[in-house]
Amino acid sequence: MRKLVVYFIVLATAASIIGLHALPISPPSDPTSAIALFQSKLQFALNKYAQKFSGTGESYVEGSYFELGTYNSSHADNSYSTYAKDDGLDYCYYVQISVGGQNFNVLLDTGSSNLWIPSKDCTSPTCFMRNRFDSSVSSTFKLSNALWIIFYGFTGDSSVFGVVGQDDVEIAGVISEGQTFGLTIYETDDFMPYSFDGILGLGFDSLNTMAAPSLISNLILQQKIDPIFGIHLSHYLNFSDQSSITLGGVDQSKFRGEITFNPVINSYGFWQIDVDDALVDDEPIGFVGKNAITDTGTTLIYLPLADAEAIHELIPGSRLARSQYYFIIPCDNTAVVAFRFGGVDYEIPPVDLIFAAIGGNECISNIGVGAINGSDTWLVGATFLKNVYSVYDLEQRSVGFAFNADT
Repeated sequence: MRKLVVYFIVLATAASIIGLHALPISPPSDPTSAIALFQSKLQFALNKYAQKFSGTGESYVEGSYFELGTYNSSHADNSYSTYAKDDGLDYCYYVQISVGGQNFNVLLDTGSSNLWIPSKDCTSPTCFMRNRFDSSVSSTFKLSNALWIIFYGFTGDSSVFGVVGQDDVEIAGVISEGQTFGLTIYETDDFMPYSFDGILGLGFDSLNTMAAPSLISNLILQQKIDPIFGIHLSHYLNFSDQSSITLGGVDQSKFRGEITFNPVINSYGFWQIDVDDALVDDEPIGFVGKNAITDTGTTLIYLPLADAEAIHELIPGSRLARSQYYFIIPCDNTAVVAFRFGGVDYEIPPVDLIFAAIGGNECISNIGVGAINGSDTWLVGATFLKNVYSVYDLEQRSVGFAFNADT
């Protein structure tokens, strides 16, 4: 999916503003469209993380659960699971939530921490294709004294503008009471092709820029769940499988073997962990000092140029495109790429390395070129994450991986 730049600006002044729609994404119809879509995904991802690593978009949250560290995890006996859907091409994965008794599809995004949905007062063309929140039919809604805006990139050409509110939010049968969230009153057309109404951020509170706990943090503070959640992303071609998220625990039916945990290595708020190495057809490349941000809201994998080149050099028939931000690999490629985390190798099947065909036997690789934060940080999206069961432990600040049950 096109990755938004999560950059909220809280403005002064209150505002008196205040069935499920799902449009499947069509695959690119020609090489030019495929390349343009790939480039847009790359640019959105780069812009999002550049905003954070450059020091803009700092958190307004103080005294959150993660800073206080006072939660006793022994009391919450239940976990809550719900199915997730993908857009039909594994570009993005979303779940249904209820806000003030109204249903919405929201993107699962471990790369941000804010929750937002469209308001009924949004008159942008994109909003008319979405479920829109009507505050007048919710007896529990409260409007806060703040406005916000999200910029997509540095230029401000793409953005979402709205108000901040509070209401009860239900997900997977558990309710986050008085949850702070954003309501859009203006959206650019960037979201129009996609299947979700809004975004559900699943990162740490230090990414949350709405001066309130994230939904996950709020559920923990209200002692509704243990500080852990698990995500399974399915392949759209596997009709017998179903994506899911489990809050307060893991879904044992979605993985096999042990979960291997890796400590989070930064304080930015991302689920960022060390990378041991990468392999192609079981041949280690020998990477040292690399790390990866695991992001369910990003479709592809982005590596600094030198790292992406090192991997593709071991894939027969691959080459760097002239633009130097994507690689071309044979559409009938049989090479297996694997990432090693915590001493365990997790494979990406050859079919999952294909983004789109661009003519003949040439396809765009799902491992693209992008320097997220210097020469050592990788951005690992659904291309990898749908091939593992991923677990996010907020108390121990760690990311765990296990093999999918069907592999």
